[in-house]
Amino acid sequence: MTSILASGTQKTMAMAGLAALLAISVPVNWHYLFGREPARVAVPASVGALVGGHLTAAVAENYNQGFLLRDTGIDLFGTLSWSLFREGRKGVLAGNAGWLFTSEEFETSPKSAEAVARAADFIGAVKARLAADGSDLIVALVPAKASIYPEELGRYRRPAEPAARYDRLLTLLAQRGIATPDLRPLLRAAKERAPTYLRTDTHWTPFGARIVARALADTVAGHDLGADKTFTEHDLPVVEHSGDLMRYVRVARFANGLVPSLDRLAPFDAVEAEGSSLLGDDTVPVALVGTSYSADQKWSFEAALKIALGRDVLNLAAEGKGPFQPMSDYLQSEAFKATPPKLVVWEIPERFVDDDYDASAFRLD
Repeated sequence: MTSILASGTQKTMAMAGLAALLAISVPVNWHYLFGREPARVAVPASVGALVGGHLTAAVAENYNQGFLLRDTGIDLFGTLSWSLFREGRKGVLAGNAGWLFTSEEFETSPKSAEAVARAADFIGAVKARLAADGSDLIVALVPAKASIYPEELGRYRRPAEPAARYDRLLTLLAQRGIATPDLRPLLRAAKERAPTYLRTDTHWTPFGARIVARALADTVAGHDLGADKTFTEHDLPVVEHSGDLMRYVRVARFANGLVPSLDRLAPFDAVEAEGSSLLGDDTVPVALVGTSYSADQKWSFEAALKIALGRDVLNLAAEGKGPFQPMSDYLQSEAFKATPPKLVVWEIPERFVDDDYDASAFRLD
């Protein structure tokens, strides 16, 4: 079993604490563990099921129904599941050496191909809507982290269907004349210099965002984006970051030494150089629409685009709405109708394109 960056002392203390908690909690809650009728908990009989964590899940379900110390019980079984099987809560998969992956990158459905085609149609409709007002579109299709770091997946492998999703969408968008550079080879090559995705988070690193911004700038080179500006990169303080996937790894406090260590973020900002060309106040050269990959300043994607494109960027990305709702909102806004941009950068994470959504809810007028 892969070690998760904990020292021998930390592991010993954690397991000792776990044993103590078991000694205290099990006698007190014996009735809630074993006093119910057997039919209430379907316990697998095979050793394989036990190793797979199903027995832990079954007993945890019994706890959830009647454990007097419910929160303590959740922490206890979270600690057991993590320390014995390297399994977190539903939604996370534990790879090698503290690498965590969202299960969304491994999931698909019988309607996946239909959903991907529907997403491509919507993106094509957005391109036509933007073109009617003289705006260009480029899509930053964000690859699954699992496709960039397959060597860190450990015991997991992506199924064929989600693994082919990126290529399928690239083909569909190319057929619709939509500029969409393949970001995978660039992000894979760049990781030899620095991480392009975070270990404990679904998002790219500021370095990864910089690589993507440069690729987009190369793709639109020669397009009329108006007068340029010069931006310089200003490093911000390095910070320790607990990734969004860490919330699926719930353990008791005494076992914190067993969980993955914090990521280190090196964000940056874009500072306009003195004497840079000035644009009119009514000019919007570039609009950025997308998800938390663009909206959250921790990843520095907006700053990276300013530097790579040499243009101001109006950031209209939103967190928690997926990639399609923010675009629909922008196209209906007075900001777009009054001053259409020269270029719209639309950041779309790959894992969202086959979600089950109602396309009629996204208006383009």
